[in-house]
Amino acid sequence: MDDRWISEGRKGSYTSCNGGTHGYDNEYRSMHALFAAHGVAFKRKYDTMLPFENIELYNLVTGLLNLDAAPNNGTEGSLNHILKNPTPISSQAETEVPNTCDYPAQDTSPSDMGCLYCSGIDEATANKRLQAMAGNQEAQQSNMPYGRPQATNIETDDVAYCLLTQEDYINAYDFKRKISRYVSFTMTDEARQLYKPKYCVRPDIRVPQEATTPCSDYTTTNLQSVVLYTPAFSNGQALFDATLTSNSVPMYLSTYEIWTYMARVLTDWSQRYGGINVIAGPAFDSDFDGHPDSLETLQANGTFLNDDTTSTPIPTHFFLVVTRCVNYDTEKISSCVTSPTNLEVQAFIIPNFAEPPCNSMSNQPSDWVPKTLKEHVARLRDVEILTGLSFLPKWTHAQNVDQETRIEATRLRLRLPQFDSQWMNDFLTITPPPFAESSAVTTTEKTDETTSSTTKLTATNLFYLVIISILWWLN
Repeated sequence: MDDRWISEGRKGSYTSCNGGTHGYDNEYRSMHALFAAHGVAFKRKYDTMLPFENIELYNLVTGLLNLDAAPNNGTEGSLNHILKNPTPISSQAETEVPNTCDYPAQDTSPSDMGCLYCSGIDEATANKRLQAMAGNQEAQQSNMPYGRPQATNIETDDVAYCLLTQEDYINAYDFKRKISRYVSFTMTDEARQLYKPKYCVRPDIRVPQEATTPCSDYTTTNLQSVVLYTPAFSNGQALFDATLTSNSVPMYLSTYEIWTYMARVLTDWSQRYGGINVIAGPAFDSDFDGHPDSLETLQANGTFLNDDTTSTPIPTHFFLVVTRCVNYDTEKISSCVTSPTNLEVQAFIIPNFAEPPCNSMSNQPSDWVPKTLKEHVARLRDVEILTGLSFLPKWTHAQNVDQETRIEATRLRLRLPQFDSQWMNDFLTITPPPFAESSAVTTTEKTDETTSSTTKLTATNLFYLVIISILWWLN
């Protein structure tokens, strides 16, 4: 049968949007099988209700028979928790990359890049904030509680990839692709202003101009420069750290609508679940093999902003990895990041939709975004395979980690998302609150107080002006 055709039992039973039935989808509980084992290698009377993929059985059997396993999609030690004396899980090799991008001596003028200048921001003051945060360990530990994500496919050039530290988020910038590999941030359950400034962007002084995507490169009408870390997540001056070019990625408009909605979802989750940790970023799979593109593959098959092979590549996907506490009713995110057994993970691999998704004809994102993303949930391990990143290095890469912790970290990475889970049900049924637009925000620390005082003063003056006008008219 040719691509894009389906067979149906009766005419009209399928539409172009829903396609055929899933056939076999392990996110549905009804599709689960039962695995039972008996023998001296297995624990006695051990039950586990957490599902796993069939491929993991291959590695289990080859290990029990002392056979060399062929390359496969399974993961070392994934079923060690059911064995009496499993082979220890070895630590993964760390990738040596610079921790912090250098802070330069000269600035990059916004006029050189065609960017819309952020009014109300004192560039010198804002840049001093960046300089003060360079390599800040407290910010890095808070926003990367599982350690610095490790890149397994990074180029050897020691200036190709480094960390940019802001007060509320960390991003890893790729100088060759002119784009962030990921952003990582922790959202506590504190109250937020939930407003965002009108769109503007300012150059990141820490990134050379030749490694920065010019705003003038965005010439396609259905493509937009979008921030990975949303300004609405921050309060006070930290809000303006999110307007940096290093935080921007090229995104098609349909995906931008999804991304904006998910920013509201993340805000709601942070309040509802006692805080969350988020890692998000672009992915490149232009040859559709499920693995990250090398520069050579990207140049041969990818799409670039300027229809060349030297400008910024357009991501094929975006990923979103969210962790929360298992016992979120009693624990905050800051206290449960100490062990993988305390965590739950929800991950998405979102296509960068050049065309609107099937269900997006509704005017309300809450009607179609959750349904669309339900079809793009993923294991944490799936995101690792697609991006070449490892997200739990504190437990998978560090040397002084006990085997029980390594086993639990592996299980967390392989946990299958379930459509009938409480977290997924919340996502599908709860509409998050909207963000408020703001056209002007001052850069002083007293932003809220100043705005409030000014508003009260203006209202008072207007009241007296109306009274005086009425008295004058009566006379």
